[in-house]
Amino acid sequence: MTALSITATAVVPVAVPTLGTAATPVYKYGTALAAITAGQSVYSDGSGGIGLFDADSATAAVRTLMGLAVGPAVAAGQQVAVQVAGQCSLGAILTKGLIYTGTATGGGVGPSADQTTGWYINVLGYALSTSILDIRPYSTGVAI
Repeated sequence: MTALSITATAVVPVAVPTLGTAATPVYKYGTALAAITAGQSVYSDGSGGIGLFDADSATAAVRTLMGLAVGPAVAAGQQVAVQVAGQCSLGAILTKGLIYTGTATGGGVGPSADQTTGWYINVLGYALSTSILDIRPYSTGVAI
């Protein structure tokens, strides 16, 4: 499998969950450390900065998955919204029941089967349908 091809303009949080039992979406906000578009996996630097997640980064914060960027594309220094829980329509074709993760390509999202040697194990969420991801970020801090 390969990383998802997400259409940023089609990334839409599901305000009232229609599938599963997930709660209404939860967001956190911060200042973009780089250009970020909707649908990219992100991390928090712990002091309000939000950057692109990287599963094989040597820096612990960068490989600690925070959630999924939502909203319009932003440049470095602008405010960015991050969905940290709840359901989101990704604008990509998902495989129902599959677990999705952040990838080693900055901001990427892909199936968990793609995690490989050198990556730090993480989970972004799981597919409730072919279009809805239930976001539940988790990073283990354990390398494969």
